[in-house]
Amino acid sequence: MKLGLKKIAFLFLLIVSSNGYGKENVENFFEIDMEAPLPSYEELYEKYSPPPVYDKKYEFTWNIGTIFDKEFYNTIQAYGSSDKRLKKENEDVLFTLITTAPKEIYPYIGPYLHTVPNISPKILNLPGIKETKGKFPTRIAPQMKDIPNLEFLSPHMYFLLMPEIWPENLRMMEGSFTPIKNPKTVYRPEFYKRIHELVPVKQFYPNNQEKKKISKSDLRTVSPNKDSALTTADIQAFVRTIKGVNDFVAQPGMKLRLFSAGQLLDAYENDIKGYSGINALKDIVHPCQRFVQKVRILGEETNLELIVGKEAFNLNEWAYTCDKTIKAYRKSQMSSSVAASVIKAKNGEYEKIITQLDSFNAEKLQAVKSLEVMYHAPINDVLEAIKNRKLLKEEFSKAHYEIGGHPIALH
Repeated sequence: MKLGLKKIAFLFLLIVSSNGYGKENVENFFEIDMEAPLPSYEELYEKYSPPPVYDKKYEFTWNIGTIFDKEFYNTIQAYGSSDKRLKKENEDVLFTLITTAPKEIYPYIGPYLHTVPNISPKILNLPGIKETKGKFPTRIAPQMKDIPNLEFLSPHMYFLLMPEIWPENLRMMEGSFTPIKNPKTVYRPEFYKRIHELVPVKQFYPNNQEKKKISKSDLRTVSPNKDSALTTADIQAFVRTIKGVNDFVAQPGMKLRLFSAGQLLDAYENDIKGYSGINALKDIVHPCQRFVQKVRILGEETNLELIVGKEAFNLNEWAYTCDKTIKAYRKSQMSSSVAASVIKAKNGEYEKIITQLDSFNAEKLQAVKSLEVMYHAPINDVLEAIKNRKLLKEEFSKAHYEIGGHPIALH
């Protein structure tokens, strides 16, 4: 679904509030410093969460009365004094395992079973298990024989005394030799020479080209930053991380934690930079950089690095590559009405209208300016996105046009 000019303008004007800030802040509002240290979630929560308000709403009392209740007294007195043993979970399975096990292992497990509290008497009275109570095994592996004070070994370690538990004590039976039915084919150079004559090697090259030229677009960018050019290899590497990142966000409770971290991050930026009301626009303009910031606040950056690191990204490199890819894709998909809106925003036409309103505040101007920033992408990045537009559309569609819980494209 493509959004027209009126719908986009209406969407952004709806999400702004009436609290204004200086016009000088409009230009740098969307700048994100990925190197800046951020407080932890606990620090932000302690600072910005409202104090808990306790409202009892009602008084509770328990009147036990003054009349002696003999039936209640007898129940309390008998509670916990019963000798009846409760059957443990998997008790029958354990009984079956022991009865079907070789009798040779009984001296090594029996003494331990007699030390387990509340174990079934049916197990302890099994022939071969009953006789092992308090007894030390007599058949000991050679590897354990020379250890001093071995008789003081804890019963639950007796299994180490069984000779068969040590691989070097086992004797492997020699198997019979099975002759090869299909002997190895003798290598004949003239045979392969004839094959190459019939099917030339160049036919195995992509697009039947004898030599594939490798361009800069086929190579990954070394240490990408917010200003580096995007390549096809960068885009494809980013695409391979989308599923892992969204699986990370789909963990139980993670979306709620990220939302809470975003609210605290907004409050923190309002304090240090004086912005108010529309910090959520950054989630649309720079979805991946904001996502990484929230992950860092939660202290989950190591888990996210393990995902994007499979494609040789660190968190900042992944965020820059992700945002550049998304902006380039947006620009390559622009309708004519959206393009006209972006051009008007760049030319300052909306600014002239907004500044003349009686209800002017810079937040309305910033909301409109976000149109320009959302679709800002160098021509090189756009061309690379066009090359991979089919791949991007398929992967974005699988991800429901979200990454890290942030919208990544208008569709």
